[in-house]
Amino acid sequence: MSIVFHNLTVEETFKESGTNINGLTEKEVKARRKKFGKNELPKEKALSRFSIFLSQFKSPLIYILLIAAFVSGVLMETIDMAIILIAIFINVIVGFIQEDKANRSLEQLKTLVERRARVIRDGREIDIKAEDLVPGDIVVLEEGSRVPADGRIIEENDLEVNEAPLTGESLPIKKIVKKINKETVLAERKNMVYMGTLVSSGRAYFIVTKIGAKSHFGEIASLVREIKEDKTPLQERIGHLSKILAVAIVIITIVLFLVGVVSGRSFFEMFLVSIAVAVSSIPEGLPISVTVILAIGMQKMSKRKALTRKMIAAETLGSVSVICTDKTGTLTLGEMRATHLISYSGDLFIEKNGKHYKDLLEMSMRISLLCNNAVVEEIGSDLKKWKIIGDTTEKPFLIKGYELGFDKEKLEKEMPRIHEIPFSSDRKFMATLNKTGKTSQTIFIKGAPEIILSKSKYLLTNSKSSKLSSKDREHFKKEIEKLTSTGLRVLAIAFKETKNQEKIDEKDIKDIVFVGVMGLKDPLRETAKETIEFTKAAGIRPVIMTGDHILTAKAIGAEIGFRTGKDNVLEGKDIDDLSDAELKEKIKEIDIFARVLPKHKLRIIDAWQARGEIVAMTGDGVNDAPAIKSADIGIALGSGSDVTKEVSDMVLLNDNFLTIVKAIERGRVIFDNIRKVILYLLSDSLAEVIIIAGALVFGLPLPVTAAQILWVNIVDDSFPGLSLAFDKKEPDIMKKKPRRRNASILNAEMKTIIFLIGTLMSMFLFGAFYFIWNLTNDLNYSRTIAFIGLGIDSLFIIYACRSLRHNIWRIRFWNNRLLNFSVLFGFLMLSLVVYVPFLQVAFKTVALGVREWIFFLGLGVLNLLAIEAAKCFFIHIHKID
Repeated sequence: MSIVFHNLTVEETFKESGTNINGLTEKEVKARRKKFGKNELPKEKALSRFSIFLSQFKSPLIYILLIAAFVSGVLMETIDMAIILIAIFINVIVGFIQEDKANRSLEQLKTLVERRARVIRDGREIDIKAEDLVPGDIVVLEEGSRVPADGRIIEENDLEVNEAPLTGESLPIKKIVKKINKETVLAERKNMVYMGTLVSSGRAYFIVTKIGAKSHFGEIASLVREIKEDKTPLQERIGHLSKILAVAIVIITIVLFLVGVVSGRSFFEMFLVSIAVAVSSIPEGLPISVTVILAIGMQKMSKRKALTRKMIAAETLGSVSVICTDKTGTLTLGEMRATHLISYSGDLFIEKNGKHYKDLLEMSMRISLLCNNAVVEEIGSDLKKWKIIGDTTEKPFLIKGYELGFDKEKLEKEMPRIHEIPFSSDRKFMATLNKTGKTSQTIFIKGAPEIILSKSKYLLTNSKSSKLSSKDREHFKKEIEKLTSTGLRVLAIAFKETKNQEKIDEKDIKDIVFVGVMGLKDPLRETAKETIEFTKAAGIRPVIMTGDHILTAKAIGAEIGFRTGKDNVLEGKDIDDLSDAELKEKIKEIDIFARVLPKHKLRIIDAWQARGEIVAMTGDGVNDAPAIKSADIGIALGSGSDVTKEVSDMVLLNDNFLTIVKAIERGRVIFDNIRKVILYLLSDSLAEVIIIAGALVFGLPLPVTAAQILWVNIVDDSFPGLSLAFDKKEPDIMKKKPRRRNASILNAEMKTIIFLIGTLMSMFLFGAFYFIWNLTNDLNYSRTIAFIGLGIDSLFIIYACRSLRHNIWRIRFWNNRLLNFSVLFGFLMLSLVVYVPFLQVAFKTVALGVREWIFFLGLGVLNLLAIEAAKCFFIHIHKID
């Protein structure tokens, strides 16, 4: 049974830990290290470049191409085999370069600083590597220290710890020494410190209770490793499409082979023909096009400060229907700011009040800046980039003062500090004695509102003070209650004039002049509210999951526009009372989850996925890592922990929620462009299959050879297909609802158009081949007509494939110049095959005249018009503007 250290006294903690005030001896350290091991987290082996390279082959489409290359090699069709292998090589290299680049960038984001710890051993304070800590060690913590292990506090002096990486709580936690109830939840165990958290202020000693994988941080890291990484929706869809293609190819090949043999053709001839049909059915350019589209999407996301680690994840973002996000640092700035100053004359931070009660505002800012130990280390023109060192509750006072035009350094020269009473958890206030004239002095005070009010006798109204009445006290108590109920941290400010003192003590802090109360909060980012509205308009459900108190979470949620009724907010402790089925049903009404632990976040993600939603999860702390890995898209903040970044699919380099929405928009563009390529290439493949099948049925020679098919599929089709990767987004892309998880990659419109294109193209070309073959009995000339007609037709229909929601005349022709150049390049490559002698021999073609080229152009226009007519039908059905 594990020891519940937070429920032990300091003396009991020493006894259970087997240590004393002098720390462990070297002999005890060696024995414990042998028993408990090093203070290290479980590590996942970093992906090697070779592993990234091999992962590029894990695609059903690549498997089909490899089989086709192998069969071509067995049949000594070296040209066919070489072209297929080149297609595979391009796909693998492009994918490898992009994913390797993203993973190398992530490595650079990781901190290279060696973790150290100050410990007491053999009665001496020494500096050691954090990995060398053992249970029972006494560790020294100071402001700025990263807590190196879990432990029980045995002594503290104004210790505040930022536990956001572990609990999600945005405000620093004031720590204590006395024991607390056994049932206290982790986020409220104020006599404990945990690995990975940061000391905001103060100093303390603690006894190490857990290290490495046994620490709370380590348990979460281990949980992350246990979570199975599922395929992305696009991988599932492409896998499903590839299986359908593979089955269809096998069935068609076998049927054609048997029909040919039964009709009297030779076994070997039919084997060659069947392979030709199989080759014609495979869209060889599809893997390359998909890879390039994803690679370009990754690059565009990276420029918008979204580092996509896994190429396939770039598209999955476009499918996201639910975003679960922590509020701290993503929706909010992640820093405390002074937002309210409630005085006798109202809120002085409202501009008209501040101007009208100028003296009152000036005194408030004097107290805020002079009774303040925060300092500006680096001053620049942009206040947001200033480096400020100090307590988290003092920084907001300093920032607000500078924003309102008050200079701390100048004030300190005019009113130098003589003495200070530092803040402590017992007295709950801070006071400074400052010289304000030749003989006059002023005591400036800030602290807990109830303490400052109890010590106040007067109230500053503007430039003068009057007696603080009971009515005034009630007024301020209500204002304080109002601020705290909305999740704000509240401090009161006051002063007292005095003379001829060299120092001050607590007895001097009485009969003071009350000035007002200041509300501090982590404010919303400027773009947060607008971004949330934009997200909802795109059919995406945003959900807040935070470790913060329910009041803080509701206050931020209400400010952004979330529902905050009792049926729309759920705490972690209440999730424990629900079964998975109950949570799945209840979750559709919940907008805000407060006080949630890693296990709760996992259940929330699973519940949304069980409802068929595609879920994105954002976070920065190690407490977010399991949910980030479990989500369909895991998004880590660039300022977050290494564990979180390692399991994520994407890293936000600017910690901004708007970046996620822009990445989702790019993901939708990626999916749209992938669909365009699939539509384009499968239409061609179907036409090729029908032409060859028709030849077998009518007992004719093959209209096109395997080499000619590969030339159309890889050289002629690939470049226009690739150019679709550069298609601009359609204006209404974020007005569409997200795709469902089980939505097919081929919708009804695509299937209709593929069938229409394939049938029309094959009918015209087969008819032309049949007519010319009967007329001339020249096989090479007849095949050239079919081959070039197939190639040119595909160069026309690429324009129809650019959008299924808009007709060709509503798409800007020149906004994808690469596509236009690739079409011209396609015409050039077809011309070379027809007119260059050695290519004529290799591909069995003959030179053509002007008449034939006019025929091809007319055929292309006819097909294009037929497709646009079909699109008009679907546009009318869906009522697209």
